Amino acid sequence: YMDHTDTSHDLTRVASTMSSLHPYAGTTASGSGRRPELAVIREHAERLATGNGALVMWFGPRGAGKTRLLHQATNVVTEVLPHVRTLHIPGDSLRTSTLAGVAGMLAHALDLPSTPDTELVDEVLRTRERRRINDAELLRAAYSIGRAATATRPVLVMVDDLPYFAVEDITELAMLAARIAELPLLIVCTSSYPLPADKSLSAFGPLWMHRLEPLSDAEAWSIALKHANGFIPPVVAARINRRGAGLPGDVAEIVRTLSPTELRGELPLPDPVRLSGPTLSAVREWLGDLGGQERLLVVCAALASFGNLDVVEAAAGVPMEAAGQNPDDRWFEADGANFTFADERRRAAVRTVAARRDVLGAHRAMAAASPDGSASQAWNRLQAGEAL
Repeated sequence: YMDHTDTSHDLTRVASTMSSLHPYAGTTASGSGRRPELAVIREHAERLATGNGALVMWFGPRGAGKTRLLHQATNVVTEVLPHVRTLHIPGDSLRTSTLAGVAGMLAHALDLPSTPDTELVDEVLRTRERRRINDAELLRAAYSIGRAATATRPVLVMVDDLPYFAVEDITELAMLAARIAELPLLIVCTSSYPLPADKSLSAFGPLWMHRLEPLSDAEAWSIALKHANGFIPPVVAARINRRGAGLPGDVAEIVRTLSPTELRGELPLPDPVRLSGPTLSAVREWLGDLGGQERLLVVCAALASFGNLDVVEAAAGVPMEAAGQNPDDRWFEADGANFTFADERRRAAVRTVAARRDVLGAHRAMAAASPDGSASQAWNRLQAGEAL
């Protein structure tokens, strides 16, 4: 939640982005790997030209290229509607009611005259009052502000990384989208919260909820060619895509940090590969929130060269399920006595961000949990700096 001082600061900051053309309007879609999503945005932009708005929500983990996709979506919309007004709202500005926050920033950015509706929105923000999306009074006020904001020109609002999303809000979001559809107002939001596959909605209704799927190898190759200083074989791009779990940001970061010989496939990819800042930040935050045993479990799993489930669980003293896995976003996959990370990107990220003391502690714990005289015990003792 934000107090009145924070609200005024955020409104001033966001208002500076309001213009006929967004600062990122020159960004192209080349090498983005998100052409289907941008094609749908073009469809919505064409409907916006006829006075029909929509609410678009993209879901994907950090590093999926959501922020870049917003910039590219702005370019697509401004190509169709050069006179569109655009407003970019950082998600961290919406620490109170999302609906009130967007309406308040829209009113402030366009310098709309004070009315009972704008005063209601300001009061909700000032008092940090929690109101649901389907609150009749707030919904009426937000609609009135949206109508005033779009009276002379269509408006595009982009919300970068919503701070909160709950699946149970979908019905209320559909009600909101139905009202937005009556206005020349297009709102595009991104969120890092996982969206279950069965909750995705049609791209051509007033509410489009869509999970950003991993890149295909062909899309990853397109991105790799853009960031590599020279040619990169498709088979190498496919390996990089697997290491980056099909996320544009991580694929690009891996390519940028590889040597020419690695890019040509003359040397194997390093282990771990270097991933993007958003991915590393998300994993570092997740590790920091885990308890001691759970963190030990994850670090052991990332460092284990033999993939032995029993050794990792014995070393940590807790089962693999203790890492608090989301059924829609699993970290590990067990196969009998062995396990693997569901995607190599996370394994590489843990190995990169884990504190040195946690790494040494994990090797000592796995050495103690391994059978005496085994290769696993010897390897972990060496990695822990112990004598054999």
